[in-house]
Amino acid sequence: MRTLHVSDVAAGLDILFAEISELAPKCRFRDCTHAYEPGCAVQAAVAAGMLDPARLDRWRKLREEDRENTPSGSGSRGNKPPKARVKRR
Repeated sequence: MRTLHVSDVAAGLDILFAEISELAPKCRFRDCTHAYEPGCAVQAAVAAGMLDPARLDRWRKLREEDRENTPSGSGSRGNKPPKARVKRR
């Protein structure tokens, strides 16, 4: 039996890690990974002792698992998957 994966849990992560979701829009960069970027509000909260660094690590791990297990909407090389062909009569 193959391993079962839960996919597309991003909404659940936002709820479970609400404090990170609330801080993220305050980051300088919109695509902030909360790892090393300057102006990161999440890293500032860790440095101020307002956010447990272990919690941030758990969030990162779950987010990465979600990214790996959720199928993307694009095909190879970023192209859209081919549409099903309809037979014409």
